[in-house]
Amino acid sequence: PSSIVKFIELTATDPIIKFSPDKKYDTGKTNQSYNLQLDDSKRVYFSADKIAQYPPTNYILQSFVVFTLRIFDSSPLILFYGARIAGLMTWIVLFALAIKFIPYRKWAFAYLGLLPMALFQATGVGADAVTIGAAALYVAIILKIIADKQAITLRYIAILTATGLLVALSKNSSIVILLLVLLIPTRQFLPPRSN
Repeated sequence: PSSIVKFIELTATDPIIKFSPDKKYDTGKTNQSYNLQLDDSKRVYFSADKIAQYPPTNYILQSFVVFTLRIFDSSPLILFYGARIAGLMTWIVLFALAIKFIPYRKWAFAYLGLLPMALFQATGVGADAVTIGAAALYVAIILKIIADKQAITLRYIAILTATGLLVALSKNSSIVILLLVLLIPTRQFLPPRSN
């Protein structure tokens, strides 16, 4: 919808503001954009080259929230913040699971998840919440399996496979992280010997 483009233009800042602490964002722009209505009847072409390189799995929760908010005729500003909150919730769930699985240094994972840059990435409308969160969860599961020193159960194989698929689908370059499975000793893949 053309109103989305108008919302972006209305709330955009001069790129120089990033490096000029004396320049401030005009909050009046946000107030104006709140009253902007989403108009589906007028559409414009929007190049989504940067977004299209990521698979839809990265946007599942964000898409669901935006779809739900559109039912209530929400403004583009509300849709935008709904998507940001959904990204943050995805991040929180993935990092909470990672902290649950990791066998030691749980505070280190909590610290990584709470870094300002990490939180900034998590609250953006984009793929980073799933990409980084899934990678953290995958690493935590690998470390849990190694620390257990037991034969891998079907439950862990299923969890590792699902998380690995999420990592692989989230970003092409993240596939390298899947090689961490090679850290698991081969004896843990074999069934226990019976006497």
